[in-house]
Amino acid sequence: MPGSALLRVDGLTPAARSPSYSPPPFANLTWQVAPAEQVAVLGRRGAGKTTLLRSAALLPPPAAGQVIFAGQDLARLKPAELRALRRRMPFVGGDPRQQFPPRASVAEAVVEALAIHRIGTPADRLERAAALLAELGLNPALLNRPVQALSAGLRQALALARALILEPQLLLTDEIVDHLEPAAAGPLLERLAGLARARGLAWVWTGTDPALAARFADRVLCLEAGRLEPLAPAARA
Repeated sequence: MPGSALLRVDGLTPAARSPSYSPPPFANLTWQVAPAEQVAVLGRRGAGKTTLLRSAALLPPPAAGQVIFAGQDLARLKPAELRALRRRMPFVGGDPRQQFPPRASVAEAVVEALAIHRIGTPADRLERAAALLAELGLNPALLNRPVQALSAGLRQALALARALILEPQLLLTDEIVDHLEPAAAGPLLERLAGLARARGLAWVWTGTDPALAARFADRVLCLEAGRLEPLAPAARA
């Protein structure tokens, strides 16, 4: 993998989700992501893909292991420092029905992160939101519509826009096309992959489709039986 690592995860073991939680799906995993690299992590349902990404983002902190992002050990950061850093490596979940308040407008949903971090004026935020929607192949006129009136595919694109508007260095997305119709999955990944390359954005995403991973990832890993390994080229076809 070329270049130094933007994200390095050493000896990762996830935290138990409850006192009665049986052994985690994996333990002592080590992996890394280079700047601007696009990595797909495949695996069956229950293999631990979501846990892998959330643990790397300290959502929650892992039981063991070290996560280094842009040269910083996340475990050593104070809570306020960690919150500020998360704008540089946001996590986007996969169910668009649970991403937004039910009565939010598209404009409110997309610029929310800018408002939280007090970035720009209200007019500046709307301008940035409109430009980002256009980059994602969406009509900026959507800003005036309620989120609940949109399709699942559009809501997922808006969830991505809300993360991307902060101009992160690394984007973590978990099964973002698994709730979409097959006809919508490829175009959304294609737009996101193109935008990531244009911005020099590193992107790690999870999924179950080897063909999509082969099309839109620089590197494909497979999480299976607690091991994270490169997917054999023959398995990608």
